[in-house]
Amino acid sequence: MIRALLIATLLGQLAVASPQAGVADHGSVGPSQARNSDGQPNPSATDEPRVLQPGSPKPVPVPPFSVFRESRCDSSGNLYFAVGGNTARLGSLLEVSHEASGSTAFAPPTPEELEPIHEVGFRDFTVTPSGRVYELLQNPNDHGIAVIEFDSDGSVRRATRPATPEGLQVRSLAVFDDGTVLLRGFIWLRPGENAAHDYVALFDASGKLRKELTGFPDLDLALRKTALQDNGIAVGQDGNLYLLDANFISVISESGENVRRMPYRKPDPALVARGLRLSDGLIAIRVMQAKDGERIPRYLVVRADSGETTGYYTLPDETPEVGMCFSRTEGFTFLTQQDMKLALVTAPLR
Repeated sequence: MIRALLIATLLGQLAVASPQAGVADHGSVGPSQARNSDGQPNPSATDEPRVLQPGSPKPVPVPPFSVFRESRCDSSGNLYFAVGGNTARLGSLLEVSHEASGSTAFAPPTPEELEPIHEVGFRDFTVTPSGRVYELLQNPNDHGIAVIEFDSDGSVRRATRPATPEGLQVRSLAVFDDGTVLLRGFIWLRPGENAAHDYVALFDASGKLRKELTGFPDLDLALRKTALQDNGIAVGQDGNLYLLDANFISVISESGENVRRMPYRKPDPALVARGLRLSDGLIAIRVMQAKDGERIPRYLVVRADSGETTGYYTLPDETPEVGMCFSRTEGFTFLTQQDMKLALVTAPLR
């Protein structure tokens, strides 16, 4: 079923995967490669990705529109994605079932329900493993931040205003099943320069700061603009949060403890990590490759307990994707868009 989760605008003056052994190798390998802990060869830095073989597309029965944010997924393989624009007034969230069947539309809250309304910018959204949907908004004028929680019918359940520091520019969020919120963003260190502090913090469900996490280096935004994560945090079915950086993944508990930090190796150092999906001890990392002025998505699969690579993939050129889900048993499910028409295609691991 498709649920339209139409985005709520907020008040203008805002205050403020369990690891499993026995992972099969799915990558393109050569004779001289090192072996991983399962005795399988790791993809080398010179390997080309294996081309996935997607099945027949399943049309998504919705009117034409433009997807402007990569999809998120729940543990059942349902996709959620943002469409229509980058402000809360224009954008909306849609849920597409794993089988792309059925559709339901929901009316947005009225201005009277959320008065007074001022311009509020859409920043990110997330879906918990249990399927609860949250959205991150920020006022571009006073930088006030709000986290919106939706009910399953698409209506707004709650809006909270995290007690964030002045000047924070938020980029992404994740939410644990108990309602604990993790926000990630940056704070300028010096006006007029590109140096910034990488801000990562936990808040309780009421918006009170619980803990600011440390150990993340300051950013050079001139160098890292394209590498800052847009969808690089997700909560796994093991209850831990996985936070993606350029060359490592931090695993963080609900209490904010650093469970482990795993390096992972990209087949090409020029690849930019842009998001991750978790499933039964595996992590699928969406990386982008620059080619002829375009950014081509690739998919790197690593172990959730060690970061060891088990596969590296790409889609055929004729299958452009605007979002993906990942399952250890079924492989990839992609949301594709051609002529503003959406479809789902699945592609098993090879």
